[in-house]
Amino acid sequence: MRVATIDIGTNTCLLLIADVTPDGALRVVYEEDRFTRLGQGVDGSKNLHPDAIERVMTALVAYKQQADTHGAEAVVIGATSASRDAANRHVLVDRARDELGLDYRVIAGEQEARLSFLGALSAFPDLDRAVVLDIGGGSTELITGRRSDNAAQGDAAAQGDAAAQGGIVIEHRVSLDVGAVRLTERCFETIPPSAYHVVTARRTVTDALGAIPLDGRLPLLGASGTTRALAKLIHPDN
Repeated sequence: MRVATIDIGTNTCLLLIADVTPDGALRVVYEEDRFTRLGQGVDGSKNLHPDAIERVMTALVAYKQQADTHGAEAVVIGATSASRDAANRHVLVDRARDELGLDYRVIAGEQEARLSFLGALSAFPDLDRAVVLDIGGGSTELITGRRSDNAAQGDAAAQGDAAAQGGIVIEHRVSLDVGAVRLTERCFETIPPSAYHVVTARRTVTDALGAIPLDGRLPLLGASGTTRALAKLIHPDN
């Protein structure tokens, strides 16, 4: 089955068209990304800016055309932090449905964390347990989990969770209101930022992460454009 997925985040709008095999494997057919910055001003106003709505609608029109061109049998939208936080998100939901026939689905923070974990662990079949870090424009997800084969046979609750999560047991998950766009608007009055504003941003992140229990012995997997950019800075030749 050929499926087109559209990930509408706070900063980007991503398209992935792939063939899904009966065993759940993916064969990527087409990818595209656009910086639509849907989260423009949402942290302060709690509403989607009209310009941001138009940028996303432009991307959706183009992505729907690509899905039709590539013969996608289904188009699935998953919208995250900015859409969750905006009181007027119904504007995008209604326009996507009425103008394009698309179901604009807003994903809860806990669900976003679970999906991020599933996606990250699927790329590392030899890992049985890990922590996944997904830094977005509006929120950051932290998820600790393991493959269901590691669940204790007598733990019925864990076994039930594993079945629900497609062979994965989620041990701990949290979605934080800290992301690249949110931090920029909240902490950085100028670009480049002053030393004071950098300290403020660091304190904001530290405070948000301070209450999260993490096992430092586990592998940490990054599942976002931010972590890819950081990896590129550290290993520019890879």
